[in-house]
Amino acid sequence: MQGWFHTEIPDSVDDAIARSSRKKQFTNGEETSQLEDHFKEKFSVKHAIYTNSGTSALAMALLAIGIKEGDEVIVPAIGWIATAQAVQLTGAKPIVVDTIKNHTNLDIHNLKSLINTKTKAIIPVNYNGRQVDIEKLKDNISKNIKIIEDSCKSMFSKSFNKKNYSGSNGICGCFSLGMI
Repeated sequence: MQGWFHTEIPDSVDDAIARSSRKKQFTNGEETSQLEDHFKEKFSVKHAIYTNSGTSALAMALLAIGIKEGDEVIVPAIGWIATAQAVQLTGAKPIVVDTIKNHTNLDIHNLKSLINTKTKAIIPVNYNGRQVDIEKLKDNISKNIKIIEDSCKSMFSKSFNKKNYSGSNGICGCFSLGMI
């Protein structure tokens, strides 16, 4: 059955899955290293770390920037539960902000009333290639508040100005290869 939800998987991906299966190396094998190298090259970054899920990637990113119990992290009201769950896994509290009407991105104008001394990070969700205007977001928050982009559903999409890839605008970008 074809439709907008139909996913095409190239033969090269099928081949990589078959190789990994034959070697019984589903993680940390040659294909994983190649994928990490591809991300480093594509995004011009020093590090790319494969995890088992987008949730794990988000939780690791939060822990890497020092998020802990008692901290607050702003997440959009619309998205996948994993974004807020990753915050809870660190012991921090997810604070939900409304999204733009008829859109999935968080509403930057509603942030100011939610930000306080406990606010340590914001996780905008770039959904289906629709990115948050990161420059506008940065203009509306303190430099002490970190931005971790949840780009699990917008891998390799570019911003509205076609300058930057989703996930390359904050302190960290998190991706997922999962398909629904």
